[in-house]
Amino acid sequence: MTQSINGSGAGICITTGNSGTKLSGGFTKSKTKKTLKYNSKEISSQLLRARKSQNASMVVSRAKNKVSTLKRCLGTGQYNDNEVRIALAHANKMVKAAQMKVTNLKEEERMKKSLKRDHTTKERQQKNAIKRRVSQKQKDIKMKAQLDEMQQVMKEKNLRQEILTKRRLHRDSERNSVSEADMEYLKNKMDERNNCYVDTSGVMVEFSAQAVQVELSEHAVQLAKEQLGADTGVQMTAVTGGDVSVGTNVNMMI
Repeated sequence: MTQSINGSGAGICITTGNSGTKLSGGFTKSKTKKTLKYNSKEISSQLLRARKSQNASMVVSRAKNKVSTLKRCLGTGQYNDNEVRIALAHANKMVKAAQMKVTNLKEEERMKKSLKRDHTTKERQQKNAIKRRVSQKQKDIKMKAQLDEMQQVMKEKNLRQEILTKRRLHRDSERNSVSEADMEYLKNKMDERNNCYVDTSGVMVEFSAQAVQVELSEHAVQLAKEQLGADTGVQMTAVTGGDVSVGTNVNMMI
């Protein structure tokens, strides 16, 4: 800007600009510029330290404030305009870098949340699978215990039946052996009596074979009764699971 002032005897021209004030009369008055206080590391260091999208968003706001401040400084004449433009370009790049980091951090956070959600889902599924396997295992153990119990009951039942059969066979064999011995004994006695004579008052008396046959019949009836009682006792033992000893005593009065 140039101003001309006409005075008496001489003309004075005053020129103003960024470099200072110039007087045409040979006098120049210099105007000092203010130092621009802009720290290029302030925003960049905050941006690099940001680990969450929320923190990066705060850095974006600070960078935008820096841009607004530098724009206000531009054209005021108080600062070197070139220096202000350089700082303004840097501040705009910091805004873009901060916005990019916000976007990247948000994407990473979404991926982390998705990974965590998948992990939680997988962990829950594994726990449920373990619970199902434990429950099924318990059911299998319970079923196996019931099956083992049933098999044991059947085994004991079959064993009792086998014992009953063996006992019946043994008792029959024992009774047959005793009966055979008794019959042979009575037959021998009968033969002996048939061949034996007694002299009474000079008369030989022969024992009657009919009396011996009656004795044999009575003895057979007694053995049959005892065998019937023994069979009844064995059957009661099989029902109750106990053990009853059956014996046969033959008392013969000859």
